[in-house]
Amino acid sequence: MSIQSVAISTAATGTGGRGSSMRRALRESVETPFRVVDAGAARFLVSSPDSPLNTAQTHVEGRRAADSVAQLTELVLPRHTHPFGSNIASGGQIMAWMDLCAGIAAKRHCRGPVVTASMDDLHFRDVAKLGELVIVKAKLTRAFRTSMEIAINVWGENSITGEQRLLCSSYSTFIGLNAAGKPTQVPALIAETIEEQQCSAEAKQRRTVRLTRRDEMQKKHHTETPEPFPVEVDPKALSHPTTVSRAEVTHLVLPSNANTLCVTFGGQIIAWMETCATISATRHARQRAVLVSVDDLHFLQPTKVGEAVIIKSQVNRVFHTSLEVGVKVRAENLMSGEIRQCNSAYMMFVVVDDLGQPTPIPLAVPQTLKARRRYHEANDRRNQRLVRRAAFAVSQEVVTHSVPYSAEVMDEATQELLEICGLDWEVLLECADIKVSFQRQFNEITGIKAEMTVPRTTEETFALIGDRNSRPAWDFLYHSGFIVEEISKCCDIRYAVFQAKHCRPRVTRDFVICRAARVFKPIVRSSRRDVSLSPSAEATLSRSPTTLYRIGSRLSSSPGEPPLTGGSNFPPPWSTHHCYAIVYRSVSHVDVPPNNGHIRGSVLPSGWRISPNALDQESCDIVFVTQMDNKGLALVVDDIIGNSQVIWKSCFALKTILSQGQESPSDAR
Repeated sequence: MSIQSVAISTAATGTGGRGSSMRRALRESVETPFRVVDAGAARFLVSSPDSPLNTAQTHVEGRRAADSVAQLTELVLPRHTHPFGSNIASGGQIMAWMDLCAGIAAKRHCRGPVVTASMDDLHFRDVAKLGELVIVKAKLTRAFRTSMEIAINVWGENSITGEQRLLCSSYSTFIGLNAAGKPTQVPALIAETIEEQQCSAEAKQRRTVRLTRRDEMQKKHHTETPEPFPVEVDPKALSHPTTVSRAEVTHLVLPSNANTLCVTFGGQIIAWMETCATISATRHARQRAVLVSVDDLHFLQPTKVGEAVIIKSQVNRVFHTSLEVGVKVRAENLMSGEIRQCNSAYMMFVVVDDLGQPTPIPLAVPQTLKARRRYHEANDRRNQRLVRRAAFAVSQEVVTHSVPYSAEVMDEATQELLEICGLDWEVLLECADIKVSFQRQFNEITGIKAEMTVPRTTEETFALIGDRNSRPAWDFLYHSGFIVEEISKCCDIRYAVFQAKHCRPRVTRDFVICRAARVFKPIVRSSRRDVSLSPSAEATLSRSPTTLYRIGSRLSSSPGEPPLTGGSNFPPPWSTHHCYAIVYRSVSHVDVPPNNGHIRGSVLPSGWRISPNALDQESCDIVFVTQMDNKGLALVVDDIIGNSQVIWKSCFALKTILSQGQESPSDAR
């Protein structure tokens, strides 16, 4: 059968960006005439012959999506690892393998030469370590007239245990070429399954966004904004000029770097770009910098064998523990001297210490008008990344952070929560003695933290926060919930629905969370080893530079435990004023599987730390932490980018109730 276009589902829904213009573009992108075609037991949609997409096109036989599947398995060797002794595979090497595998899938489909046109946003969830296997899987999602979109997933496998985990995923676009190296029509894609049809529909939406962003990038190369951009930097803070981080790398394109048409592999260009960007990031921070994300890449011009590829990079802006590096690629014809712009990209790095933990780095101070413009635009780009991650998380492959419940899981969650409460994150808002901060984690987890002091004892504060009936009075994201299973009087598994009412349309997510109450005691680290510590506490001690927490009131039903919902009889385990923790962790439960009514989110160790104030024993310090995946990120992304203050308002309402003993004021909403 002659097929003239790709398969697409009529159930396409807008999962893309926010704003009326973006939604209008996505809506128009799927308004194409379609007809139903039967292929055995499979029913799929193809565009009608009179569709504008098929005008002046010749018939090309369609091929199944399943026939394009490609898999590449690589062993991480020392030559593949990060250059600064971390024994993890470099991000550039991973992206080069992704491009190679995607190219194989594209070539299987069109049975001819292909070239990389673009790669969408890439976020690294995890890293591949020395000696592990990296498994790259690629499959066509849709074929357009001369281009093809390929979905790529990368998995890391422990070769000893066989355990696999998702490292990253992205989409690449390839162009089919004829023997003369010119774009040519590619076969249509036959989507046989419901999943393939849905992926094809979403590919049309992604293409619209992709082309829009490419046009914006091309305009930027030809126009410069003349506006002055003032930059304010704390004179007391450690800082470096952005010029310190400048780096330039030149490569001669050899036959081993190119395809059969002597065009440089896109993955090779990306790997060279990552190397140059790593030099800039390391020069600025003078510590190890790890690549965590890359904005979408568009190859504007190809480079060929015999040409010189000139790559320049510089730090644009620093965000507490992360920084953005801008990279430009030019090609030089060594015979004629002609230099042309090929592509550019923005790469985000996180700077880590010897223990692999994010660490603050010096600020970057721009010196020129162009540098100041890039400095301000870097903040907008980071906000856009967060919005895109939250918007497209629904359509990505399901990766859950939920684990089966166990007492050990909640013990580890408590230790992690208490450690996080003491970390220094990037401040988003500080007002009315309430500080809200933010941290982007490696594994696609975003953390939000709020800190405040209230004139109430820890017991009174714990009783109010732990009381689920009073939560709607101050938590403006909480919608509803119920107890699924009560494990003990200080631990239960709950189903909860959260809704961001300030978003248009409203964003709703549901969670299955284990909630546990704990009493803890800070232990100042000393030279004397505490032999009574548990193995998990020993592990924490080895990671923590100053403080360890001894956890009490576990899960047994002894009379000395505080009830989860608060109460008046609190036995003193160590002192008159207790230190409490209310810990949350996403768990799996057979009674509440994911449903079509809500999008299921996940949270890693989160909750409340309530401890006596050092100066006033009748007051207490409260720290709230939530760590959520990209699906849950949609609830708070507006807070991070500065469009709303729902976290701060919830904390303000809680502080008002604790301070004045009244219901939350209406103006806090």
